[in-house]
Amino acid sequence: MTDELPWENYDRDRLRSGRSYPVGRDFVERCLRETGAVVGSLSFVGGTADPQHTAERFGLLDLFWFSDVPGRIAFNRARSPASHLFMRVWAVPSGQRRQAAQLLADGLPTACR
Repeated sequence: MTDELPWENYDRDRLRSGRSYPVGRDFVERCLRETGAVVGSLSFVGGTADPQHTAERFGLLDLFWFSDVPGRIAFNRARSPASHLFMRVWAVPSGQRRQAAQLLADGLPTACR
């Protein structure tokens, strides 16, 4: 197993009171490694007080493939093909953490494949 992480960039929002992440970075890393998948960016998103930016609106997990990135970014040979793939794990209300964790335990390995 390589020591290189299966993502190029990583960030994690600070959580607001009453919210938690359903799974941790180690779980996501294990799922990515088991399938040999690599993403350009892994983000843990805490959301905001604005209901337009929460897991309740977007779901627990987002995967985006930005294949139509214009100009220098898309055709920069220094960037890997994985750099166009973005994964976000959304924070949930703390009382829903266990249920959300179970959904991701079932769904994240499939998403990685």
